[in-house]
Amino acid sequence: MLPVALGFVRPLLLLSCIFMGMGLLFRRSAWPARARREQKRRLQALIWGLPAAAELTRVERQVVPMLEAGRLVQLDYVFTVHGQRFEGSQPSPHASDLQRHPRERVWAVYVAESPEVSALWPPGP
Repeated sequence: MLPVALGFVRPLLLLSCIFMGMGLLFRRSAWPARARREQKRRLQALIWGLPAAAELTRVERQVVPMLEAGRLVQLDYVFTVHGQRFEGSQPSPHASDLQRHPRERVWAVYVAESPEVSALWPPGP
């Protein structure tokens, strides 16, 4: 009984290993390491960050959003930590962010060890 079951399962194991290997290969090629690192740093700021009052400096609509993987709007902001100004930039997939204006007051969160790692709070509109 057992050898017959292994005879049926063995081709499935081979196919599943092939598909998992292809998935890992495509994952490595689809998301560049720099983009993954940037996302991890922004997530670190959202989880462990300290709040700071910020001001939008530029709201820019992406010209070709399909090439930017859903990034419709680019939000640039500036905030102050201990008297030193830091600039940040964050892409947004929300079309409602186009209605924001420069010099609008927002909140930013930053990592205490390196304030250049920051993100806007709240993450959505």
